Amino acid sequence: MSRRILTIVMLAIFSLMATSAFFMGTSFANWQDNLEVNPRVNVIHLTDTDINTQYYFLAAVPLAVFHYNGKVYSSLIVPDVLSDSTVAHIVDDWEVYLDQHSGEGRHANFIGGVSSTVQNAIRSKFGITDDQDVNIIEGTPIEVANQIAEKDWKHSNYIVIAPYVSSPSDHTIESISNAAAMAAVLNAPLLFTDPAGLSTETLTSVAKVGAASAVLVEIDDVLSDNVNIQLMGAGVVISEDLTTEAQVVAKMREVSGHSTLCGIVNNWQNLPAALCGARYGGYILYLPSGLNKLANDFHRRIIADPELQSFYKLTKSITGKDWIRNRSRRTFIIG
Repeated sequence: MSRRILTIVMLAIFSLMATSAFFMGTSFANWQDNLEVNPRVNVIHLTDTDINTQYYFLAAVPLAVFHYNGKVYSSLIVPDVLSDSTVAHIVDDWEVYLDQHSGEGRHANFIGGVSSTVQNAIRSKFGITDDQDVNIIEGTPIEVANQIAEKDWKHSNYIVIAPYVSSPSDHTIESISNAAAMAAVLNAPLLFTDPAGLSTETLTSVAKVGAASAVLVEIDDVLSDNVNIQLMGAGVVISEDLTTEAQVVAKMREVSGHSTLCGIVNNWQNLPAALCGARYGGYILYLPSGLNKLANDFHRRIIADPELQSFYKLTKSITGKDWIRNRSRRTFIIG
């Protein structure tokens, strides 16, 4: 995995964990209260040369972060690159936290083909000796999502379904990322499907979790009518079929009760964006291509201005800098 991609993913995850820790027990809007830590260790095989590993990570998002009865439950989720210093620091911090709460039962999930070397290192570090406290989940993205659903949900009112394709477009990247965040907010499993139809194994997973309703996230309407027919035949009602970005945004705003944009510029940035969307009930969208340049230009002008670089608190409004008032907006960009 390239250093830049890994750094983007890990710094975003680290920032998310730090923000959660900082605001625990504080009042920072009602949707950030009541964070509960789940003592799991979720390690995902991740490499930017294999798009399947992106699906592995997204399938694991609602496993690692989910909303239930007004609380958000969150556990560790990291890629399987323990040699990276950022990953190592996060794993070390999680070990310290769990050691301070020794009564918590520990569990490890190794997803997508994590090597035995990494598995052994994680088990040793966290003192996980019983094989019953370990799940090894491997296979295609569709198979991995099915296994996660069956392992982690004895019952779910909802399932969330998104398309699996080997060469995803930007809209498909948005679909699968928003599906992960939506599943976390609904406390529902995320399932993937070939656009032509659901596999027999996926239909079995749907039956095992007992879902009555499905949310389809498929920008550009890429799933065939056969998917709808299969779900109806399984007794599952399609409560939402989100085929546009606007519909995705509206649905997430409805279920989360607020509007939070997790903006991305390039592919693979969608992984931390989906995790943030899962935690805070946000939607994931590509930003206009010129926005990143605009933000960088804006930053350079601030850096070059001695008045704005002063460490003294401003006592009055800034004058003569209309470019700040005209361009400044509250936006979160991952990239």
